[in-house]
Amino acid sequence: YASSRGIQEKFRQDAAGAEKAFGFAHRGTDKQLLVFEAPIDLLSFLSLYKEDWQAHSYAAACGVSDQVL
Repeated sequence: YASSRGIQEKFRQDAAGAEKAFGFAHRGTDKQLLVFEAPIDLLSFLSLYKEDWQAHSYAAACGVSDQVL
């Protein structure tokens, strides 16, 4: 999934051909799944909780879409 955002004005748009079913995710080895609204939220969480992060699974819904699940 890909999207575009402006940095000086409020501009947001899905990239042409982007499919929310192919979201930003990591598959871990345990049964815990953490879901975030956006990839930046997921990455911010990982920067705060670095210990054993690979063990858990993470997914960014890219908005409020449930297609990534």
